[in-house]
Amino acid sequence: HAHPKESSVQHCGESHIIDGDFLMVGGAKGHIIERMDGFLLQLYNAFTWKMIPNCTGRYTCKNHKIVSVMEPIEMLHQSGITAAKMFSFSSSSFQREKLTTPKAASFLQHKEQPKKKESVDNGRDEDDDRSCCWKQWEFSLPGRQDCVLVIPLDEMNQTGIITYVKIENNVDSAKQKESETETAETGMAISKKYVHTLNTPSGFRRKLEAIGITVTDTNIFQ
Repeated sequence: HAHPKESSVQHCGESHIIDGDFLMVGGAKGHIIERMDGFLLQLYNAFTWKMIPNCTGRYTCKNHKIVSVMEPIEMLHQSGITAAKMFSFSSSSFQREKLTTPKAASFLQHKEQPKKKESVDNGRDEDDDRSCCWKQWEFSLPGRQDCVLVIPLDEMNQTGIITYVKIENNVDSAKQKESETETAETGMAISKKYVHTLNTPSGFRRKLEAIGITVTDTNIFQ
């Protein structure tokens, strides 16, 4: 059988080899060479990312002004990656409602709610289509001011988005005002900024475990 023709390109100082539906990345700045495909590759192509030096498998988004007002699920939508539902799992010390915007609220459900079988447009049960359901984990970690949002981008929890949520005062721009909230106690306006990182197999689990979050093939927990 004929194989797709390979081509090599340069992007952000790293060598890429494109072959059909996957991309070989890394090989510079302390990153190992590894494969990127699926939803991870789709998100990678939708924005401009740069390697975190000496932190293999981890990338930050260069379009920070654009994506810093987006929750992770919104980044997926902007990348053309949609889901029928997204289930949100929160750590016990995390107050979920403080980080849920109206735009994302319709995609979130508490983990206590039982998952019901529902038919989708293609006639299959929802349980048969793993790609239609995103799981987002939310953590408030001891000793860290930033809350952490995690969305795996594959079925085995090998890759995904790790987002740090920064709470800021002094909202200046119109875009920031769209995502601002007001505390009942002080009446002070606060805004949420999101710092997103894209993580390949060599970076996703490694980083989460380094900050105290355990990852298995079926679960992510503190």
